Amino acid sequence: MSMKSIQTEGMNTQDFVDKMKGALEGREIGKIVSFRATASEIVVVFSKLGTTEITYSVAPAGTGFMATLKNEKVAFAHKPFRTDMEAKLMHIMKKIGAKVNE
Repeated sequence: MSMKSIQTEGMNTQDFVDKMKGALEGREIGKIVSFRATASEIVVVFSKLGTTEITYSVAPAGTGFMATLKNEKVAFAHKPFRTDMEAKLMHIMKKIGAKVNE
């Protein structure tokens, strides 16, 4: 499983990152996952027993954006847990109104 793209309506990249940070706060997954955004990219970082970075290229789409997988640097220690972690993240993204394509 891999999150190939993320699409939103009615929110820009910073709104999305802010909502994700709020949704992750107080959750176990929030202790190891962080997000950062620029005008052209969103980067998801997993930090525990190594660092994994998943980078998405961002383009405007309607009233939101479409973020498409650009690059992945997956820590060796994270590979066995990737599917579970991405499933949890996708669930949270969907709760804040994003569409995620695998």
